Amino acid sequence: MDYLYPPNCAGCNSFSYRFCPTCYQDIIPPRTLKCCPKCANILNNNICHYCDTNQFVFESINSLGIYRSSLRRAVIRLKFFRDLGLGDEFAPGLYQLLSSSGWQIDLIIPVPISPKRRIERGYNQADVIAFPLALVSGINYASKALLKIREAHSQIGLSYLERLENMQDAFLAKPAMVRNKSILLVDDVITTGATINSCAQALLTAGASHVYALSLAKTILSTENSLA
Repeated sequence: MDYLYPPNCAGCNSFSYRFCPTCYQDIIPPRTLKCCPKCANILNNNICHYCDTNQFVFESINSLGIYRSSLRRAVIRLKFFRDLGLGDEFAPGLYQLLSSSGWQIDLIIPVPISPKRRIERGYNQADVIAFPLALVSGINYASKALLKIREAHSQIGLSYLERLENMQDAFLAKPAMVRNKSILLVDDVITTGATINSCAQALLTAGASHVYALSLAKTILSTENSLA
């Protein structure tokens, strides 16, 4: 279909690219900054107050780039404007990131959305990203291994502690599908890690051995300003 109807770049709207080379160069990987190796938030005086004050149960998270500029526009276009081809576009970059991480992964799972939200949107944006990554990597994929069982309030504008409370007990994992497996969660944007942590808790409770997470984008936060 791209030959008949060439796409416009999701980052800058240039013709015949889904995401053009210039916009790729604009991506800033979070790990190039002075950030926590576990939750990828900015360190203050070499201390991560998120990991210091709250016990994250996931092993580590990483993202293709900071949630800014062209990548931010691409995520919005994927999430709200049905540019589903962006999942295939970013799969090779996410696979390179996964390969360089050293994580041993048995199963890829998208962060689920509620049934109500899926009906409203028509798709789960995390699924659009995770499935192409599973195809490229050859890792088993299970979109139904983790369910969102409680409709939470929007996370926008909430502090870190409010996000943790908002997502508590919102997910349920299927033991038969995740037991003794090392899981990779995939999402579009990771902010504080509260959603990933809630998903990880459900997976570990169901018997998963380890939980890691990848996303297209990471909102970079200074913990001094975000814990309140």
